[in-house]
Amino acid sequence: EVDQRLRDVRHLVFGLVGILPIGIPVVLVLVKGEAADPALHRIRAWIASHTSVLNAALVLVIAVLQLQKAVSALLAY
Repeated sequence: EVDQRLRDVRHLVFGLVGILPIGIPVVLVLVKGEAADPALHRIRAWIASHTSVLNAALVLVIAVLQLQKAVSALLAY
């Protein structure tokens, strides 16, 4: 039962984190309307100018997760 609750919490957190990149701009537009345009343009410009760093960070996260998975599998034997 505790394992199921932990799994449910993990799924909830995973879902919320997955929704954030889309949800934040949508909520910002719904709350501020056209006043959100300058902030959204700044965010878009920042992302465009830092694409390589963001891609490197994503690859690093994937690599760490794969490494953790491999180490766990090796220690299980």
